[in-house]
Amino acid sequence: VLDKLAATGIGGESFAAMSLAPLVLVAWADGNIDEQKRRAVMSAAQTEGIDPICLELLEDWLSEQPGPVLKEAWIGYVSALAEQLSPSELSGLEKSVMGRAEKVAKAAGGTLGLNRISASEQAMLKDLKAAFNS
Repeated sequence: VLDKLAATGIGGESFAAMSLAPLVLVAWADGNIDEQKRRAVMSAAQTEGIDPICLELLEDWLSEQPGPVLKEAWIGYVSALAEQLSPSELSGLEKSVMGRAEKVAKAAGGTLGLNRISASEQAMLKDLKAAFNS
């Protein structure tokens, strides 16, 4: 998958930053970010091994809620990827991205551990998932 992305001009830094956008969008879905969600997003970033420039961008996204342009950029990004990747490659990417996004949504825990994913987080997850099928 990475070889195909590189061939299209999507570099590692761009891929790393955009792969984290869904996590940020889910984290902000309720209108604020608590410490558990911040840690979940940063943990995912460390797992990705993102570079300092992307880390700075991520810190900005977590400090101040990004506008709707981030979600629009994500949808456009996935649409461009869908044209370059095989169905199985796209499916694998979807599972990876959506799995990490769901972990962020569950990070706050909900009331007494019930309803761990809020309605606004579920709506955002649904929108992000739909981008893979457009």
